[in-house]
Amino acid sequence: MRASSRIHVITREVIMKLSIPAARLAATLLFGAIVSGAGAQTLDAPLVPAVGDTWTFKFHNKGDKREAFLYIHQVKAIDGPSAWIHGESRESNARRPRYVWRHDIARNEGVELFEPDDAAPHGAGKRVVDRTKIDGWLQFPLAVGNKYTVKRAWDSGRGFDELTAQVQAFEKVKVEGGEFDSYRIRYTGFWNQREGGSYSGRTEHVVWYAPAAKTLVKWHYTNRTSNGGPWNDTVTELVKWEPGAAK
Repeated sequence: MRASSRIHVITREVIMKLSIPAARLAATLLFGAIVSGAGAQTLDAPLVPAVGDTWTFKFHNKGDKREAFLYIHQVKAIDGPSAWIHGESRESNARRPRYVWRHDIARNEGVELFEPDDAAPHGAGKRVVDRTKIDGWLQFPLAVGNKYTVKRAWDSGRGFDELTAQVQAFEKVKVEGGEFDSYRIRYTGFWNQREGGSYSGRTEHVVWYAPAAKTLVKWHYTNRTSNGGPWNDTVTELVKWEPGAAK
């Protein structure tokens, strides 16, 4: 059964009146998670976003000392397996101050990036990024201890990242936008450049995915140059979460 926007009207009182199998299914649809054993959480699928859901993030690259900036994502439409998300970057001199993502709901990730065009369906004009054929950052079901591999070609086409992911914990994480129960996932591996020379270096991502906020609420990314020196050191975190209207 595919979750739809109708899951938002399910209440805890209704769940408590259901049989155990039915209650487990309803809980999955409402919260996106099944509790299996004391303290153990298994998330079978991400929660379906709603029109109007809005996230404000802050990005800071500590590695190159650039000033932190905000960017905002808002769900404008749900169309079958996709959510259409309009983005706005507050970075000074941003290359792309406005943009549109086609968000794959099952992957919980933007997979196609478009230039904005108010006259086009969903406001999506020319496609500038296609990530539909690369591995997703989140691979469901999520459960503490799960491991999986992630290989992602760069948007530039000049190389790829090859990573091993492990779900390390289900824990509370505090960010500017609040405190959230989250899955902490660590990715370790290598970046690999294959155009303009062949180079490789270590890279690491640690992310906190909060089912209630339907997003990664914190993302710490570091990598090293091919000779082992420090390079990027970035932190992205949620600073504001505004749920859309329940349908």
